[in-house]
Amino acid sequence: PPGKTADVFFDVLKKSLLLYYDHDEGLMDSSIELIKTSNVPPYGYGKTHGFTKIIRLVQHPIVGEVLQALNAAASKINSSSINSNSNSDATMIETDGHNYFASQMDLISKDRQFMTNGLRQIVRWHCRLSHVAAHTLLHNMHIHSSSMVDDMKSGLSLAVRVIRTEVGKNIAIHGRDFKLVDKIKRVDDLIQVEVSNQMKQAIDEMPKLSKEEKKQLEEILDANIADYEAVLQDELDTTDNLHKWPCLSFWLLEGKQVEEKDTDGSINVSSVLAKELSPNCGATYNDCFVKRDKCEDEGNGKCAQ
Repeated sequence: PPGKTADVFFDVLKKSLLLYYDHDEGLMDSSIELIKTSNVPPYGYGKTHGFTKIIRLVQHPIVGEVLQALNAAASKINSSSINSNSNSDATMIETDGHNYFASQMDLISKDRQFMTNGLRQIVRWHCRLSHVAAHTLLHNMHIHSSSMVDDMKSGLSLAVRVIRTEVGKNIAIHGRDFKLVDKIKRVDDLIQVEVSNQMKQAIDEMPKLSKEEKKQLEEILDANIADYEAVLQDELDTTDNLHKWPCLSFWLLEGKQVEEKDTDGSINVSSVLAKELSPNCGATYNDCFVKRDKCEDEGNGKCAQ
């Protein structure tokens, strides 16, 4: 799903593959097409999208994954508002520590329901990709908050091997091919340096919170954990542990259509996230013909039922 972790992962992956192709962009572009997207592929047994392989980032715990996705959606609102000179009162991600704290409190506050809505949407995103895995090669890269840097490094190293291996072939690098072994070693060395540098930069660029502010955010998340567990269980029960086809709509949450504007007139973060997760029927590599996908692309949850 969208977020800083995905941004770093894709950037380092692209640099690693370029090194693999000896910095020959033309050769790389003629060999592979690398697409960064959080939009799920359309339904259609693999015949409605152009992906041959999909790499899914699975972040643990899922609450952290949801908060990252919401922050990415809110940042998009912020960027859009600045570009259009809008005076929107949307939830924004600020660089100033105090304003950043306020924006995070807004995202996780119980009355706004951004977190519970976001949790449902991310679970449904995973549901959609799990269904796609029935006909399209899907590799999961697990990233834990407690070992994020190490997981990113090992995940990227595996991703390069996965992308450069033909479907059905073993991804192991045989020691007899010395030229290839050397190339992979140089790629792995680059990954080690790039991930360390970019994650450090991401941390350095994070707005600084006081100990009291960090404590307040953690206390609210902890206090709401029972709600998150109930939402997760409800999603699993409703969908027979995500096996039921089709997956639930990104735009219909607890029976209500996700509107573009929130009740206070601000742009609804949930609607931005839904758009980021829904099938992109306008993409050149997609062809939507299932009604559910067309409705999701249009942002119509009730039509999708």
